[in-house]
Amino acid sequence: MTARFRLRPTARLAGLALGALVGLTAQSAAADVSQRTSPQTGPGATADYRYLTLENGLGALLISDPRADKAAAALDVHVGAGADPEDRAGLAHFTEHMLFLGTETYPDPGEYKSFINSHGGSHNAFTSSLDTNYFFNVEPEFLEPALDRFSEQFRVPTFAAELIERERNAVNSEFSAHQRNDGRRFWSALKQTFPEGHPLAGFTVGNLDTLSNEDGELRAETVEFYEQHYSANLMELVVIGPQPLDELESMVVPRFSPV
Repeated sequence: MTARFRLRPTARLAGLALGALVGLTAQSAAADVSQRTSPQTGPGATADYRYLTLENGLGALLISDPRADKAAAALDVHVGAGADPEDRAGLAHFTEHMLFLGTETYPDPGEYKSFINSHGGSHNAFTSSLDTNYFFNVEPEFLEPALDRFSEQFRVPTFAAELIERERNAVNSEFSAHQRNDGRRFWSALKQTFPEGHPLAGFTVGNLDTLSNEDGELRAETVEFYEQHYSANLMELVVIGPQPLDELESMVVPRFSPV
């Protein structure tokens, strides 16, 4: 039996308003995408792919895979330690550390980590000479709120002043821990063969000396580095989950278009 009912005037108006809002949101999201393409896949592919170029220049590859038992995302910024100022070795790496620690909507420095961990996921990042990469995975049903927290790091990070000293020591600990690592030692030796000023020749990790903060200037320099280099046209995003492509797109576009 099909139930028949008539909307009350107020309910009908609310329904029309909601429909109009959804339509406007869809139009707004569409306006933020300058190009959509479907990457060519092999005959055995079980996932669907869509590549978006947002109006701000950010590229996003969406992957809908019904077999995925985790959702995940990674964002690469095409700027790394090679962009460090001559007198601030490790600044790109330090910026990576600070980006995790609170945003305007989620100011608690541990909120992002706590959310990811409490929903079956993990997160991390790395800084190389030419790139800085941020990534996480999470239970699929929590992908959207995870992306909400993730995207804010590239739009409105707070660079919490009270955590500057803690992260200086964290970076220094990384430097100390890797001094005996054979791979790092080999790379350090290889860098000696690069010409002076080459982006691959610099000291990428940083330590307490290169990231000194005697005059309290380190936070301002970190913010300046972020504002100068963290541009949407230098970013590429990948998001994978079991959700359909249209749903993934609806999660990504409104959150990364403002970057």
